[in-house]
Amino acid sequence: IAVTAQLVDGKFPDYASIIPTYYKVSMAVDGPALTLSLTAGLALRSSKKVSPVAVFDFYPKYLDLTCRADSAKDAAVRGDIIPARLLDGQDGGEFAVNTAFALDAVRGWAGDVVVEWGSRNEPIVFRTGKIVKIIMPLNMENRR
Repeated sequence: IAVTAQLVDGKFPDYASIIPTYYKVSMAVDGPALTLSLTAGLALRSSKKVSPVAVFDFYPKYLDLTCRADSAKDAAVRGDIIPARLLDGQDGGEFAVNTAFALDAVRGWAGDVVVEWGSRNEPIVFRTGKIVKIIMPLNMENRR
């Protein structure tokens, strides 16, 4: 067996600079329930080329998660109420993300997942312990 390694010379980007430091809302969501709901939502897709849209609509004590097969008004829809709690910030809010990206972010996480966000065009942060994953939200205009 031969192992080859090469030192990469250069300056790497400061990845910490893309993680938002201000959040309008921070919520703790039941991780296993979120994973189960996103998995079922992903099953709505009609082809592997298109991922359903997941709309996260937060309330002080729960998350109303709606997965839609695509942006068409008559597309297949699945909705779930998932236990959650407000950690910081004002009353909930909503954002939309690619269902497959959200599932990849939280799959396998036990316990609560902390979801944090600021405005509609800023990254959504999913964290558990020291693990941080970021997803850009989708434009929600014309998706309802």
